[in-house]
Amino acid sequence: MQKPQQTCIICGESNHFAAKCKFNPFNQIASYSSEFAQSAVNKTAVDHGKAGKTKVETSAAKVSAADKAKSKATASAAKVSAADKAKSKIKLPAVKTAAASAKPSAAKSTANKPESSATKSSADNIYVDDIIFGSTRKKLCKDFEVLMHSKFEMSSMGELNFFLGLQVKQVPNGIFISQSKYVKSILERFKMADCSAARTPMQVHHQLSSDKDGQDTDQHQYRAMIGSLMYLTASRPDIMFAVCLCARFQAAPKMSHLQAVKRIFRYLKGAPKLGLWYPKNENFNLYAYTDSDYGGCNLDKKSTSGGCQFLGGRLISWQCKKQTRVSTSTAEAEYIAASSCCAQVIWIQNQMLDYGMTFMQTPIHIDNMSAISITNNPVQHSKTKHIDISCNSEK
Repeated sequence: MQKPQQTCIICGESNHFAAKCKFNPFNQIASYSSEFAQSAVNKTAVDHGKAGKTKVETSAAKVSAADKAKSKATASAAKVSAADKAKSKIKLPAVKTAAASAKPSAAKSTANKPESSATKSSADNIYVDDIIFGSTRKKLCKDFEVLMHSKFEMSSMGELNFFLGLQVKQVPNGIFISQSKYVKSILERFKMADCSAARTPMQVHHQLSSDKDGQDTDQHQYRAMIGSLMYLTASRPDIMFAVCLCARFQAAPKMSHLQAVKRIFRYLKGAPKLGLWYPKNENFNLYAYTDSDYGGCNLDKKSTSGGCQFLGGRLISWQCKKQTRVSTSTAEAEYIAASSCCAQVIWIQNQMLDYGMTFMQTPIHIDNMSAISITNNPVQHSKTKHIDISCNSEK
């Protein structure tokens, strides 16, 4: 059999292949790498005094050549890094930083935080989210704004009047927070801008149940309506219970459930401008209210706990949540609701300690004498032992 002829496709000679050609760039890189490695080995030998004078001179010459090559590689890498950094300069939207005070004098600003020297190689700026800062004195707001200007790239946006869908109106005697624009937008979105108004968000004695024989309705629209109303509860605690009750039927909504949700929209149609009022120069006494809807859920006969906390005349927190177990008496349902409210009060007390305010004697108002008696005298006996057993069984 005839032996195939060896022809190089790089130089055209017939005595070798391209893999062994001296003009092959990969062979030149391999040769350079071999020389660089050998120079590093010789340098190590010189440092430990294991090489002769002749080898030291040869190694020094090679190391010098390697250093020059390394400096060129470093300069090239620096150029590549500069090019990558130029490509990474993406213009991001400005971040708003707002300032609000108890007085109508407030400021709003936009800030871009410059990056530290340790992380400048990966990005140019760090963008922060929306921020509100405020004070009871106008001078403190101005001083803080000057401090922020000295640390960050920011621009003032004036007095706070709109923040994350919340309308903030600052007047000399207090601050009013509402979502009237959002109410108008969701009424138009779900085509209920021209509906008739209702005086209450739901019936006094509701009969909402799973309604398995009822007519089905669009799940996507029902869930969208519930989601829009849940966001509205940030400033409308008056619809909290009704929205949470209707939200329990999102898995299989029926026409009866949709009618209940539409009644909430009709109530908003009649009272779109209700909101939260935070008056100025009132006392800072912390107190709370709690209540329960005994066996109000027709699905599993569980009760619903409700509570709200006030700081003076200002509503600062509210809750509405279905209890995790079935209560066998109104006293048990009220006692469980009071315990949930007490947990929220303790959390607020710990938060206020950071501001130097102590509220260790916070009254919680309960409208059930049995629950009050159990709270004041937590002694286990035949009438209350089942409450302790049911609580411990969940832990």
